[in-house]
Amino acid sequence: MANPDTDEKLVAVGKWLYDDTIECAVQIVRRNIAYGSGDYEDPVEVREDREGDFYYLKFFTPASPGRNSSESGAFDSIELAKIDAKRTCSGILWE
Repeated sequence: MANPDTDEKLVAVGKWLYDDTIECAVQIVRRNIAYGSGDYEDPVEVREDREGDFYYLKFFTPASPGRNSSESGAFDSIELAKIDAKRTCSGILWE
């Protein structure tokens, strides 16, 4: 579910096969914020929220097709998000 305080926009849709048989969806969304860790021991660029265009992966569960089961951290580009998605689930086909 999108945070109401962000401007979330769907920018890419793909699918992959869970266990080589069950089709699952993956999305890339753009938001206007990258959330920081909030940990005082982290460097400021990791600790603090950043404004700008950032991209997040959403993976959807095969058990409940409309429900996303996990979400990535922020990426600086769609291309970097797709590289990470491929590392996570090989064989993703983007529409």
